[in-house]
Amino acid sequence: MNWHKHIMTLCVTVMLLVTGCTKNFEELNTDPNRPKESTPGVMLGQLEYRIVNTTINEGRFFTHQLMQVDAPRSSNNGAGLHRYVVEPGAAVWSNFYRYMTDIEDISYSADSLNEPNYKGIALVYKSWAYSILTDLYGDVPYSEATKGASGNFLAKFDKQSAIYPQLLADLDKASASFVPKALTYGGDMLYNANATNKDPGPRS
Repeated sequence: MNWHKHIMTLCVTVMLLVTGCTKNFEELNTDPNRPKESTPGVMLGQLEYRIVNTTINEGRFFTHQLMQVDAPRSSNNGAGLHRYVVEPGAAVWSNFYRYMTDIEDISYSADSLNEPNYKGIALVYKSWAYSILTDLYGDVPYSEATKGASGNFLAKFDKQSAIYPQLLADLDKASASFVPKALTYGGDMLYNANATNKDPGPRS
């Protein structure tokens, strides 16, 4: 009698698997809030937030404390900042090079979609980010940076004196690439964008 129950259980299980896993499968497993493809607008908003947030936080740690705008009180465990002992640490280095891959993705996507405004924005952010990196650390990876996808995991360090002229050249290129039209795919955190060439104006 027990083997009859086992057979029935197996048959019901197989029927549920065959019918239950295929009906409306694509519809049920499609996230309506997840973009189907990546565009410069998808990446721009989160890049703006993350890179500005990191810059503000790290700027406070370095600049404000050096100017004695604010400083934590000394603590028993030694965690408090003591005057003239300020080290840059690795937060800017790690975060900014991670953001740099997003900037490269925006630039690549802008080229593929023939969107010069996003290309210009990417060049501005790239120049800004590298200016902070080289101001803080001196010689940094630049010409071979963000090449991990092609197998270069040991990027050479470029001289600071060679980086600055390239940053200025990129800013000139960015300025020349901007055209008077709204961002096609949106993404800017301060200004609305639409498919027309009208000035969207600042958000209220």
